[in-house]
Amino acid sequence: MWKEYAKEVKKNIFLHISDTSSIYHPKIIKAGLKTRPTDEDGVLKTNKMYEIKLSDLKPIILQWVKDHKADKASNEDLPEILGIKDRMVFFREDCLATWTIYNNGYCSWNPGWDNDWLDDESWLTFALFSEMKEVEKNAEEQKRLEAKQLSQRKVNLNSLVVKDNLLAAFKKAGFELDTYDAGKTYRIKPQDDYAPATSYNEFIETAIEFYINEGIAKDLGCKIHIAKVSRKNGHREPYDDIIDMEQIDIEGECDGCQEA
Repeated sequence: MWKEYAKEVKKNIFLHISDTSSIYHPKIIKAGLKTRPTDEDGVLKTNKMYEIKLSDLKPIILQWVKDHKADKASNEDLPEILGIKDRMVFFREDCLATWTIYNNGYCSWNPGWDNDWLDDESWLTFALFSEMKEVEKNAEEQKRLEAKQLSQRKVNLNSLVVKDNLLAAFKKAGFELDTYDAGKTYRIKPQDDYAPATSYNEFIETAIEFYINEGIAKDLGCKIHIAKVSRKNGHREPYDDIIDMEQIDIEGECDGCQEA
């Protein structure tokens, strides 16, 4: 049905393959680009797009709203409205978010056609996802891909050889790590969902104490108890005390730690 109203035009549109996931774009893909991007993970392209004049499209939308007893029609409804079984692809700047084409009381303050659709001389321009093909990688993309594959091999090796022991060592020290990047990077796991700063700050406090007592003051023969941050759940700031002379325990005779 839709091809009765559509005009085929020669116009390039590109897509990052990573932007085509049906999880984020189940009906329409709102990420098309007018110029070819550089992407080692792959780029799709078609030079065939379709245009439908809005004056031809409006009666079809009104009929769809009536038949479906719908309060509104949005861009997400366009494949069904036009009878397109494929996913439609829009330029990113034309269709970044979900927008309402027509509402029949859904927005009481602005019923009717969206302002962007008032001009009947305008055109709806889109591509079909099934007609897009992956373009051959250029030299820069091939170089990036090889570097990415090398990096992944290193991640895989380290995950196999040292990851479990490393995580166990942190846990034994009182700091559990959690991954936020599919096993590549790790962060201090928060004590609960609402206090991530607390666990991280405890880790920083422990690191400072170890650095001072096992590094800077190791040969002074005294134990320095690091001054705590007074603010509840607060991060350490540059103006916070590090040393409190009252919180030093002398463990033996040494220069710099003898009582006056």
